[in-house]
Formats: sequence, C-alpha cells, structure tokens
Amino acid sequence: DLKTSLQQVRRSLKIGSTGYASPIARRHVFGAPPAQSPNVVLVLLESMSWDRTGLSGNPANLTPYLDSLAKSSVLFNNFYSNGIHTNAGIYSSLYSMPIRMMEHPMNNGRSEYTQFSGLPVSLQKMGYSTTFFCTHPKTFDNLDIFLEKNGFDYVSDLSDYPKEVIANSWGVGDESLYGLALQRLDSLDSAPVQKPFFATLLSISTHPPFTLPPFTAFTSDHPDPVAKTYQYADWSLRHFMTEAAKKPWYDNTIFIFLGDHGVNLQEHYKYDVPLSYNHIPFIIHCPARFPKARVIEKMGNQTDIFPTVMGMLGREYVQNTLGYDLFRETRPYAMFSQDHKLGVIDNQFLYIARKSGLESLVDYRAGTGEDLSRLYPNRMEQMRNFASSQLQTSQYLIENKLTK
Repeated sequence: DLKTSLQQVRRSLKIGSTGYASPIARRHVFGAPPAQSPNVVLVLLESMSWDRTGLSGNPANLTPYLDSLAKSSVLFNNFYSNGIHTNAGIYSSLYSMPIRMMEHPMNNGRSEYTQFSGLPVSLQKMGYSTTFFCTHPKTFDNLDIFLEKNGFDYVSDLSDYPKEVIANSWGVGDESLYGLALQRLDSLDSAPVQKPFFATLLSISTHPPFTLPPFTAFTSDHPDPVAKTYQYADWSLRHFMTEAAKKPWYDNTIFIFLGDHGVNLQEHYKYDVPLSYNHIPFIIHCPARFPKARVIEKMGNQTDIFPTVMGMLGREYVQNTLGYDLFRETRPYAMFSQDHKLGVIDNQFLYIARKSGLESLVDYRAGTGEDLSRLYPNRMEQMRNFASSQLQTSQYLIENKLTK
C-alpha cells in the first residue's frame, strides 16, 4: 500500500520531518558555499556498456581513451542505467527518477505536462546557464517540450549544423557534436555577464546504423562496423577532452561521463536479464578536485547523479527525488527496467520480476542461471519491496504534481 511504500522510501533515504508538501523533499545544507561555482559538463555516451570497455577486461581495445580517463578519475564500477533506452537515460540522469517498465518517461501522456526538479532545474535556479546538445532534431522523443520546460535554456540540435556534416539518419557524428559544444562553451565562458555553465552532451555514433561521417579524419582497419564506431566514438571523445584541456574554463569544470544505457549481450548470460544492458561506466573527472584516481565500489543508479553532483558543488538546495549522494550515502540496491522485466541488484544477487508474473533470484557473481528464490526468500522479498516502494512513490509524486 502507498503508506508503506512512502515509509520504506523515507527510511531508506533517512528522511525525517520535512515541512514540504512532497513526502520525500528535504533540504541539504553544506556550510559556506564555495567562492567560485564550478561548471558541470555531463556526457551521455550512446550504448556505452561496461562490457564494451576495457574496464571490464574486454580485450578488444574499443575504448582506450575512456579506459585511461577512468584510471585518472573517480570511477564507480557498480553503476547501472535505470532503463535500456536513451530517453530513460536522459530522464533518470538529469531528473533523478526511476523508470517504470514499458513506459516512455518524457512522452507518456502525463509526464510531459509535469514539472520536475533535478540537476538542470536546480542549477538554473542557482544562476547557471544550461544547454543540452544532441545530434538529431530536438522534436525526437519529445526532447524540446520536456527539456525546455525542465531547466534548459537552450536545446541544440541538427538545425545548428551545416548540411554537409550530416552523417546518417541520426544527424551528425560525435566529432561534430563535440566541436559545436566546445564553441558554445567558449562563448558562454566569455559572455559579458559571467555565469557558470551546465551542459549535457548526448553522443550518437555507436547507435545503429553504425556509419561514420564521410569527412572524418578517423581511420580504423577493424572489420566489424560496430566495433569501428566504438573506436570512433572514443577517438572523438579524446579530441574533445584534449581541446577542452586547453580552455581557460577547464580547471573549473567537473566532467561526468556515463552510458545512457548498455547493450544486449544475452549470449554472455545464463539468465534472461543481461546485465550488459544496464551496467555502465560512471566517471567523474576533475583533476583540480580529485588529483588521485579512485574506484568506488558502491551500487549506483543514474538517479544518483543529481544529488552526487550537488553535494560536490556544496550549494544549499532542496532535493525532491529518489537519488542518493554516492559520496555521502549508500544505496542498498541498484534497480533497472528492461521493458518487460525489472531487475534489482546488490553485490551478489539479481532479483528479476517479469510482466508475466514470474520472479526469480540468481547469483550473478557465480555466473549461473539457477533460481535461488527458494533458498533466499527473505532477500528476494527485501529486493522486491525496495523496487516496489521506489516505483510506487515516484508514481505518486507524478500523479499528484509533487515532483517540482
């Protein structure tokens, strides 16, 4: 029931009496704010599964730059996307809300008429300029309506590029995306009225049809077109960061890299919820703040990006989401949707709930597909209750216009 769901969520997030209309809203205070507000650049990497990277032990060397970047940054190695579609990655990463099975979170007949809190909204209120960069028309996935209503000053899309740089049906390639972003960030940094900036970049080149721009200087002799696009995406990212490092705004910028979701590598798994679809890298790169590399083993979800970044900024704010600050808090489980299936995961077990009603519990560390629910019924119930209460609470907030 709803009352139990709300109680479980509040207990998990350690929420006491708040005084807000929303049952989960709470104010975070960090003491004196920093003298200078850092910029934030968040890069959502299309289909960047943990299993595709060298961080997983994959020997294919598809992402050498991303792998090296992770080894000089803060790396969260047990991090999961909330869904398996780009729209879900945008929604959960920016607005800190979980994904319901078989639902488009930004275009479902309800959410597009709802105002949310989250990273762009909070930063916009704090005086940041906010820009979203994509490679295709911003009308796709209802991006323009949803994002411009929820914290973004400007959504850059295909119309901002000359026709000759269009690569395929998804618009321009990653190198064009990063090139335009660098120009815009330079102009924001040198504007007459100085504001810190928040930018979200949505890459595309590792999306089907896996074709590269005809004009690119990138070369690869890899015979697999899919692998070649991952190498190209990594090459483009290297160029972006190399150029960014030359900019006057670089040292005062927090860079965040993560997959919007993973890829379905079902052949590698003995159960029907391949973790490759949701297990993604999450990297925070800011040498001025984190001069030494760190690996954080905590479970994390895209919903945790908002409070984690806000905690890094050290500015007082109200959090009205289901995310955890991964530097200060510990989430008991990560959870995700794979359309007809729901997954809940800890450091040993994966609980699976299916639309058909069938449930199971597998020991994913052991690599077997055996259903162990009969041996660990209490663990399964705890994982089920965690996910159910999170989803029911988020739905309650949306239905009652309490998400702002």
